[in-house]
Amino acid sequence: MRIISYILLTGIFFILGCAHLKQAEQYFDAGQYRDTIQLCQHAVKEDSLDVKAYALMGQAFMALQKPDSSLLAFNQASRLAPDNRFYKQQIFILYNRLGDNLFAEGKYYKAIAHYEQALEYTVTPDSVNEKIGDSYYMAGKHDKALAEFTKIINSDDSVKVADKIANIKTAEDEARKHLQTAKALIVKKQYDKAKNRLKKALEIKPDFTEAKYNLHMATGLRLYRKGAKSTLWDAIEQFGYASVLYPNLGEPHYYMAMSYNKKDKNEYSNAISEFELSIQVEPEGKYAKLSAKKIKELKARRKKMREFLSR
Repeated sequence: MRIISYILLTGIFFILGCAHLKQAEQYFDAGQYRDTIQLCQHAVKEDSLDVKAYALMGQAFMALQKPDSSLLAFNQASRLAPDNRFYKQQIFILYNRLGDNLFAEGKYYKAIAHYEQALEYTVTPDSVNEKIGDSYYMAGKHDKALAEFTKIINSDDSVKVADKIANIKTAEDEARKHLQTAKALIVKKQYDKAKNRLKKALEIKPDFTEAKYNLHMATGLRLYRKGAKSTLWDAIEQFGYASVLYPNLGEPHYYMAMSYNKKDKNEYSNAISEFELSIQVEPEGKYAKLSAKKIKELKARRKKMREFLSR
């Protein structure tokens, strides 16, 4: 009896589901999209494997300009019917549309995430790669934009993409000229002028790591030169930022150590630690020898101080 009851109930639910779906299709054809969605929701409640109901719901949400809800419905349909090309095409369109909306709102990284999802549902990625490149460019990540544009240089849009690549490279050349001028000014200890040049370089190419590094170093060296206790703390902070950008360079650690020592001649631990880091990260570099000499001086001074205090 239980088996017969189960079969009867299953049959009833199937009939109801089919009835809901048939009516939903009629509503959809009549442009009654909200009613379509409501009936599709009833259909999937009664049969969670009703792939056609999910797909029709996705189409109705799309018609109502609700891409997020449409995407959820088509994703479920695609999970139930993974070989269905139409569902995959709709998902591709929706991820693209959501990416475009986010791009228009200035939410470039979120747009990139949606475009990258779209790539999983297409065999012709060129247009999406270009959108990803545009998003990176607008976010100030010119190197990443260049990498995306380079992927499609041989496509049908190669002329348009080639122009974008040329513009990025021209801007980089201009930014690099400002950098070279700034580095020469740093050598001359003209830190404020150097900073102005570096800021111009970063206006042109916001992801210019070398310019960021030199800006932190120039700012830190200017503060170190002033020598007040408060400014030395700020100098240490700037050198710290520089060390994060190029962790294998000894220069920022050397100047952090010099700042600690200048701030307090009787405080040895932090200064020696930073001099040792300078040697550790770049043992063959220019600042390794200078650091080794300073460590020797500080340890000798600390030893004398301890001997004096122990008398």
